[in-house]
Amino acid sequence: MATCVQNRTPTGALEGRTPYEMVYDVKPDLADLRAFGAIVEPSEKVEKFDDRVILCIFVEYKYGRGGYRMWDPRKSVVVESRT
Repeated sequence: MATCVQNRTPTGALEGRTPYEMVYDVKPDLADLRAFGAIVEPSEKVEKFDDRVILCIFVEYKYGRGGYRMWDPRKSVVVESRT
């Protein structure tokens, strides 16, 4: 996933444009990028008496198409999310 971030970073060699912008001729969408170690909320189904807000720590992007992997410190497990 480091390549994904690198291809969306402007460089001086391309006069301030990104490699993604050079290939696709549009500015890249950076809305889905997260900082490593950031606090995130996984989107998962909650039962009636479960906690409504579950805070996890962003670990990495899921390999393949979309999604994140997050560390849940309460359960000591890695949780995968599509959003």
